[in-house]
Amino acid sequence: MLYAGSIAWVIGYDTIYAHQDAEDDALIGIKSTALLFGERTRPALMVFYGLAVALIGVALALAGAGWMAWLGLAAFAVHLVWQIERLEIGDPSCACAFSSPTEMPGCCCLPGCYPMQCLARRVKRRIICSGPQPSGSNFFDFPEKKPE
Repeated sequence: MLYAGSIAWVIGYDTIYAHQDAEDDALIGIKSTALLFGERTRPALMVFYGLAVALIGVALALAGAGWMAWLGLAAFAVHLVWQIERLEIGDPSCACAFSSPTEMPGCCCLPGCYPMQCLARRVKRRIICSGPQPSGSNFFDFPEKKPE
């Protein structure tokens, strides 16, 4: 889910960047999402960014993320809406909608990453240390050595 959400986000911000070169792309025959979406770029961004937030949200839910992760996702969503609002497709420097698309979203999601990592370690520790394993195998399914 997280991977799919990241791909949707990349398609969105790459489309914004592609608009800077849309005229050149058309001249030399390169097919880009900027040319594909054209004047419908804003609605396309809403779809891809919405999909990114939804899929990342599913990933957070499946991971049992805490409130910091959800706060980061909310900040990420607000930032994406801000990008779409600031976007001027007709302006060749339309990337002014963001200084760097990877800076702000990363700052928004980072606070939730550390708690998720701690949670994953705690869950793994519980699984490994949850008591005796079935006879004849350990957690990694290797035969146990019997004392001689």
